[in-house]
Amino acid sequence: MAFKKTILRKIEREFFKPFIKDPIDWTFMEECWQHPYREFQYIAMGYLDKKKKEFRHEDFSKLKELAQTKSWWDSIDQLDRIIGEITFHYPETKDFMRQWSLDEDFWLRRIAIDHQLIRKELTDTDLLAEVICNNFGQTEFFINKAFGWRLRNYSKVNPDWVRDLLITMLVKWHLLVLGKQESICRTQPLDSVTYYVRIGVCDESIGSLEPFALRRSTLNCNAGADLE
Repeated sequence: MAFKKTILRKIEREFFKPFIKDPIDWTFMEECWQHPYREFQYIAMGYLDKKKKEFRHEDFSKLKELAQTKSWWDSIDQLDRIIGEITFHYPETKDFMRQWSLDEDFWLRRIAIDHQLIRKELTDTDLLAEVICNNFGQTEFFINKAFGWRLRNYSKVNPDWVRDLLITMLVKWHLLVLGKQESICRTQPLDSVTYYVRIGVCDESIGSLEPFALRRSTLNCNAGADLE
């Protein structure tokens, strides 16, 4: 079973029309989500999108359950926009994003990072910095992709803020690497140690900040002495 998205959206409009003004039907949602055909999860996401302005603080546990069941990147990325709508209208729900940014489930962490993706000038930068820093140095592809994508997107609105955050993260990583390089310098007769900066930010965010696109650094072995 497979439909093009345009056909699926047309089916959804006709199907939802008679009851779209009714209260959120979580039974319908769960039945769609558990259906073996992937298209039913898309229908559920279409329904959620149409009802996104009706969600409340108490709905987060249900949305979390959806995010952790049959997790696919595309449904996660739709959920983060719906959740972003809720956190915008109900600021008290931002605490959920702080909690999710530290969760063992990387899909929840991805939602925490990207839920403000389309907010532009209305982005809560304190929250954005917190959830990104909570995932500093991750090796998970979907996490690195998420905040590279998020920072690239926000750099179109506020490039200075993004540059400052990346510099702060690089400095932290620099200090971590310095400790390792100091031990190498004391055991090997090297004039310098060359290393790659790995902060978990994918090329998209750095690529949008041309002056900051240095991916390689040479550390003089004596440089660490000033930090002792």
